Parts: sequence; structure tokens; C-alpha cells
Amino acid sequence: MKRYRFSWNRPFITGLLFGALSLFYFSGSFGLRQVKRYQGIGAEFMPRIYAAVLFICAAIQLVEGIRRQFVETEPSAVQEPSKAVDKQGRRNVAFAFLLIFVYIAALKPVGFMLASAVFIFALCVLLTPDYAKRNYLGYAVFSVLLATGTYFLFKNVLYIALTAGTVFGG
Repeated sequence: MKRYRFSWNRPFITGLLFGALSLFYFSGSFGLRQVKRYQGIGAEFMPRIYAAVLFICAAIQLVEGIRRQFVETEPSAVQEPSKAVDKQGRRNVAFAFLLIFVYIAALKPVGFMLASAVFIFALCVLLTPDYAKRNYLGYAVFSVLLATGTYFLFKNVLYIALTAGTVFGG
């Protein structure tokens, strides 16, 4: 007979934390000044979109956590990650947060397109698993296309100006 025990697993905790964060982020968007510049799109538009996407991702994590909530107590059923893999994962998360702060600091001096392309490239390199071959040319093309596409989407569709950077005269 199989026995089950309650387990606070990482996907469940992550889903709860990011779900609460998304609700806090969404409620914070109501404090933004409601100046409609272009047919109903104001400063609150993108934060609400980001909050909704974050909430959907948190819900997926929460469902995965609930699915794993009750695990078998047999040793073969529970597989713990090795210490080296766990340490490397924590190191990658720390580097990802560092990259975010560097990206935010670089936006004004170097501009959106260059800062975004470098940030996306660095994240691609960082988040590629060690067992996979890194495709630097593919990462570079993807980074430039995504940054350029996002810039033109904001400029020509949403009519929101993004910084060109003080280094390049923007």
C-alpha cells in the first residue's frame, strides 16, 4: 500500500509567491496617472499586461505544484537534484538578476535597442544548459530581431517612444 505525505514543493511555493506578486503589481497599476495619450492607451496599459502574463505563469506553476503536492514516500519516487545542479541553478538565478539590474542601468545611456539586444543575448547564453551546444550566432540574430521588433512595435503601433540613449544622441 502506498503512503503519501504532504510536500511543500518549489513549483507550489513559486506559484504562490509570484501569484501574490502579480496581484500586487496589478493593483499598483491603478495608482498610475490615467492620462490617455492615444485612444485609450495610457501609462497603466503595459503594467497591467505584464501583471496578467505574470499571473498566468504563476497559475501554471501553482497547478504544477498542486499536481506534485502529494508525493509517494518510497525513496524511488522522490528524486532530489544533486547539490552541484542546485548550486549552479542558484548561481544562474543570481546572474540573471544581476543582468536585469545592469540592463535597467544601461537603458538610458545606450538606448533600448542596444541594451535589449545585449541583455537578451546574455540571458540566452546564461540559460542554455551545460549539456547543450551554445549557438552564439543564433542567439545574436534572435536578440537583434527581438529588440528591433519590440522597438518598432512600441514606436509605430503603440506610439510609445523608447529611449535612443544619450551615447547615440537620443
